[in-house]
Amino acid sequence: MLRTEELLDTIPENVLLKNLKKRILNSIDYNMYQPKQSKSFIPESISKIFFGSKIKTAMSFGLVLIISGILFSAMFFNSAFKDLVGENNTIGTIGLSEMKLLESININSENILGNINIEKGKNEYKFSIDINSPEKYKLQIEFDPEYISLKNYPAKNYIVVSDNQSSVIFENSTRLTDEIIFISKNNSTDKFSVKLLKSDNKVFEKELIL
Repeated sequence: MLRTEELLDTIPENVLLKNLKKRILNSIDYNMYQPKQSKSFIPESISKIFFGSKIKTAMSFGLVLIISGILFSAMFFNSAFKDLVGENNTIGTIGLSEMKLLESININSENILGNINIEKGKNEYKFSIDINSPEKYKLQIEFDPEYISLKNYPAKNYIVVSDNQSSVIFENSTRLTDEIIFISKNNSTDKFSVKLLKSDNKVFEKELIL
């Protein structure tokens, strides 16, 4: 471009047509000689999506961490609460969540079927009774009141405690699904006697030393 101007300047003015230099220079497309800016081959919209996705990814990752923390806390609290409540859904009941099975009595006598599970936790015994018969029977659990006392039992009219507090009697029953808890005053072994009677005749007996 500069070379063209220099050549035109060497021509005498009388040789040049009027305004010839100006016309020639004006006809030149100066944009052709400007340094071109390199254009990105990635469209702006795609670039925004690409770089914007980094922000979205960071936000998603943070959200995942928050949700994971909430779920972990909920699982931990649920587990701790179950340990506190125990199997019997009774908060703060001493020993019930730590009960261990000591013995299971299977009963199959005179059309009386069922079982009695005896568990112990600290200084307590829990008798879980599940017995069924088409005929009425009587279940009697005997113990020594000097070393064993009743803690609780279902308030049902067919359950009777003897006057000397030495036995619990389930009278005239056909179906029993009850629990009864005893407290041990003894540091060594405890003794129980489990009996089933029909028409005052003993049809089953089991002595327990726990």
